Amino acid sequence: MTARSVLVCSFKVILPDPLFPLCRDHAVPEPEITQSPSRAAASVVTMTSPGYRRPLMIIAAVIAVISLAAVGTVMAVALNEDVPPVWVTWTALYGLPVAFMLAAFLVLDAVRQRRRQ
Repeated sequence: MTARSVLVCSFKVILPDPLFPLCRDHAVPEPEITQSPSRAAASVVTMTSPGYRRPLMIIAAVIAVISLAAVGTVMAVALNEDVPPVWVTWTALYGLPVAFMLAAFLVLDAVRQRRRQ
């Protein structure tokens, strides 16, 4: 046995669940698939997320990063006792709440889709 397999087997002792065999020596054989290939492929298709979720996630992340940069800019400009431009202040004030609402919508949509399955 190598050091890696000993380490994995020690986790087998900590988590003795037959559904999650972590040691190859004690692995439970995989059950045979009784479904036809078309039915199995259809079940995988229903598990994929809708096409709008990934673009919204990217948009929310970009808005959050830009608004955090705007917050840093406002703080740096205020530290120099100057007034930042209005659009930077506006981005700092409204960017993070918009990104948060988009993220909350994505989480609720994922929960809704998960409960449908």
